[in-house]
Amino acid sequence: MNKLKLKDIVEAKQVIVIGAAKNMHRQYYDAPFIDNNAKAPVCFSSDSTKPDVKAPVPQAKFCMTCTKNIKGSGEGGTKACRLHQKIAVSEYDNLKGPVYQFIVTSQSLFNKSDSFEGMGFLQYVKKLMYQGQSISSVVTKITKTDDGMYSKVSFKPVAYLNRRELDYLQQRSNSEEVDDCLSFYKTLDLLESNHFSDVKEKMGMVV
Repeated sequence: MNKLKLKDIVEAKQVIVIGAAKNMHRQYYDAPFIDNNAKAPVCFSSDSTKPDVKAPVPQAKFCMTCTKNIKGSGEGGTKACRLHQKIAVSEYDNLKGPVYQFIVTSQSLFNKSDSFEGMGFLQYVKKLMYQGQSISSVVTKITKTDDGMYSKVSFKPVAYLNRRELDYLQQRSNSEEVDDCLSFYKTLDLLESNHFSDVKEKMGMVV
């Protein structure tokens, strides 16, 4: 899977958002992030309502009642459990090139603006909907800014796609590469026997 990471956005990029995950996801890490020392989250949710059965250390029965979902539980008055949403994007100047997974973090999901400048992803989607457009029908400019503690991106429409481009991207939106970008789990993980063993154990089906 190809990934577009926040650090890769040095200058503004023009992309097409081919698809977005249906649900926002949650992840909680019990230790601060350290460069070049990747660590798995101890609790996570694929639907942002309750911990998944594969979460190593569930922090609560439901996300809404979790103490890690309270402002102030994380650094700088933030929530320790972070929301994010996965989207699949294609570079506008290379529509037939790779599809990239881009993870929109909480800092970039909820920021708001009174204009089309500086919008977070959720406001951006809603504003386009009010105008009868979808995110996959326009060229989107992604711009990164740094507010001191965190980097975030904003979204802005810069052009409409033509019919030929729309038809091509509609076909591509149903591809496996796009599904992989939006899935919480890797496709093969669901087919592995240890995945089902973990699920059965969490459900009390393994004696």
